[in-house]
Amino acid sequence: ACQLPCIDISPWLDSSAPQSSRQEVVSQVGNACENVGFFAVTNLPKKLRRAIEKASQEAGKLFRHLEKNPKLKAKLHDIQRAGVESEGEGRPRAYGYFPMKSEALGYDADVTKKPDLREAFSMGPSVSAPRFRACLDEKKGGSNVTSDFSRKIKHHYTMADVIKFFFQETPWPLLEGIDFRSAMTEFYDLTSELGTILLNIMALALKIDPGRLQEASQTGNHANSARAILYPKLKKEALSGQLRCGAHSDTGALTLLWSDTPGLELKPRTERGGEAEWVPVANMESKGSSASLFGNTNTLIVNIGELLSRLSKGTWASTPHRVPAPALDAPENRPRIVLVNFIMLAPDFQIDDTGLTQGEYAFNHFLRWGRNAKTDPTPTCEKCSLACNVI
Repeated sequence: ACQLPCIDISPWLDSSAPQSSRQEVVSQVGNACENVGFFAVTNLPKKLRRAIEKASQEAGKLFRHLEKNPKLKAKLHDIQRAGVESEGEGRPRAYGYFPMKSEALGYDADVTKKPDLREAFSMGPSVSAPRFRACLDEKKGGSNVTSDFSRKIKHHYTMADVIKFFFQETPWPLLEGIDFRSAMTEFYDLTSELGTILLNIMALALKIDPGRLQEASQTGNHANSARAILYPKLKKEALSGQLRCGAHSDTGALTLLWSDTPGLELKPRTERGGEAEWVPVANMESKGSSASLFGNTNTLIVNIGELLSRLSKGTWASTPHRVPAPALDAPENRPRIVLVNFIMLAPDFQIDDTGLTQGEYAFNHFLRWGRNAKTDPTPTCEKCSLACNVI
């Protein structure tokens, strides 16, 4: 099992904390990103702890309600699957309800044969910066899309399509007695704030200008996407090679995750570059607390995405991870709730000197997750290698 480094984030939440304490956090985060690509942060703000508790409760209510109301479940999926109909292009929705077996995140993803065994509800930003609004308002008669956003990327899409994709409205379900929208929105807002703090820490660890990441992660610029995920108790055995969540690396800057129970596995890099083994993330004692890593609202798991790995020129690891499917009689075969916020920088943020942007890179992967990788491939990297050029 893999024990994640556990880092006390409180010096960065206290303006009176000594600089030496803050620098120690920078050093710990840098070491964790270089060696594991995953770590835990503890001693979270009280408001965030309450938001995690509330969002996990309301997510549980939502998924239980959907289980009892298959017609509503089908209706929500129809809304998500329809794309943006007014555009007439069938562009997929980034947000909304994703039922069981509707996605496949693995490197050899095949959503028709081995879909992931989970369901989820995703949400995105509700505020966009002025430079993006010409793209978003174009369908209402606007035509002031800049040349940068008019440029073509692969397939028939433009950068304007990428902007529209990430700043779509979230189709929230309105259900009496379930306060899911406000609970998830507060979780989203507060974890986004923490994400900006972590990006500042990471910029200092990488010795790059913190202002560049700070600006791209501000409200209106960022395209952060939060998810509430249910891994339900399996009622029949998974197919050979089928997972609850396929093996993948995240496409954004970093990810903040809370889980009520264990289940995550990592494939950390090896010292000599050999083939690594999949190892479960171990439960553990948080520093200064008897609470465990899982089910503890005072702790979040953090992992870096491909964007930060690229910015570090491969020094930092964007570690592959997955959630295996348990046997029916295994104690792990129980419902599992996960809350996550994928910290995505501004869609026009350039990842490296090739000109590839955060938006293009992530958009390509979103398209792939709903496809059959063998019969309907998109030009993506096989294993998110740093040398790939996915668009």
